[in-house]
Amino acid sequence: MKIICMIPARADSKRFHHKIFAHIDDMPLLGHVITAAKKVFLFEEVIVAACSKEVMDLATRYGVRAVLTDPSAPNGTMRIIEAIKKEGIDGDFFVNWQADEPFITETLIHTLLQGADQADILTLKIKIDQKSALESSTVKVVTDLAGKALYFSRALIPFQREGEAVYYKHIGLYAFSKRAIAMIAGLEQTPLECNESLEQLRWLENGLSIKVNVTDNEVVSIDTENDLIQAQALICKIKCV
Repeated sequence: MKIICMIPARADSKRFHHKIFAHIDDMPLLGHVITAAKKVFLFEEVIVAACSKEVMDLATRYGVRAVLTDPSAPNGTMRIIEAIKKEGIDGDFFVNWQADEPFITETLIHTLLQGADQADILTLKIKIDQKSALESSTVKVVTDLAGKALYFSRALIPFQREGEAVYYKHIGLYAFSKRAIAMIAGLEQTPLECNESLEQLRWLENGLSIKVNVTDNEVVSIDTENDLIQAQALICKIKCV
C-alpha cells in the first residue's frame, strides 16, 4: 500500500494561539510532529496541509512538502481533502496526523493500519474507566464483533443494566482510504453529527465503514500552555532514557 501522512496545520487556536510555533525544547511543536512523522518508514511521503504561508515556510524548513489551503476550512479532515484534491496527491490510505500530537510512534501507526483491507476508514480506541467515560468531553465508541464502529457518542455508552460495562475512548487518529476521501469531500452535515458535534457520525450515517483498532497507548495532544510544559517534561524524560 502507498500510505501518505497528511498533517493539517493551522496557526490559530482558540485555547492556545499560535501553538504550532511554540517551542518544546529547541524546536517548534510542528517541527516535532514533522520529525516524528518522517521516522515512520510506512509513509511514502509526509505532507503538511497549511492554513498560511507562515505555516508553509515552517513546514518546508523541516524538509516536507506543504500545500496552502483555505484558512477557513472547518476542520483538519476537510483541510487535508482540499490539499489532496489541489495537488492531485495519490495514495491508497491517507493518515491524518494532527499538528499538535508530537508523541505518536511508528508502533501506533502500525496498530492504526491493521485491517486496512476491511474498512473505508481506520481509527483507534483505548479502554477507560467509568469515571472518565462519564465526561462529555470524552468521546466513546462501541463496535460490532468485527471491530467496526456502530456509534460514537459524548454520552455514556454502552448502557449497562447489571454488572460493570467496558468503556472505550475514541482516539482521533485516522487513516482514510482513497474511496473515503472521495466520498467525504461531497458529504453534507447530518443530524447525528450536529447533535453530537462529531464528524465521524457523518461518515457512518452515509454508509462508510470505520474499523476501530484497540491500543494501550494514549495519544498526547498539546491543547494548552500547561500541556506544553508537560510535553517539555516528557521530552526531557525520553532523552534521559
